[in-house]
Amino acid sequence: MKESAITKLYVTDKIHFDFDPTVPCFIDEKVGVLLSEEFTLGMEGGLELFKEKIKEYPRIGWIANLSKANVFGPEDSKWVIEHWTPAAVAAGLKYVAYIEPESDFAKEKLTRYIQEPGLYRGMIVNSFRDIEMAKNWLRSQL
Repeated sequence: MKESAITKLYVTDKIHFDFDPTVPCFIDEKVGVLLSEEFTLGMEGGLELFKEKIKEYPRIGWIANLSKANVFGPEDSKWVIEHWTPAAVAAGLKYVAYIEPESDFAKEKLTRYIQEPGLYRGMIVNSFRDIEMAKNWLRSQL
């Protein structure tokens, strides 16, 4: 796929949201350590961008690129489970692909998180080693 098709929607030094219309999907990348406030504000902003894009593209996937992210705290995980995920499902998000973190510790934590019972409530989730694999999977689902 052409890299030029990707649109940067939101960029800070720690959070990036891109949109690839060829899938279509959001690519959410976290870099380094994020404070809880940065994390939640970034995720809420990403969800608002998703709500705008879904008006134009009725089926959109989400890639959470965690390859450069550090482990998130339990309060952030709880917030995603209790608040962000139900809001994302209500907005129409059904398919989420995670890009595995580089560190083995973070990978293990992601695996446990993905397997959390009742976490996704209507989402179909998978994890991959790279973005192209995730995009291919999303294309097959959308």
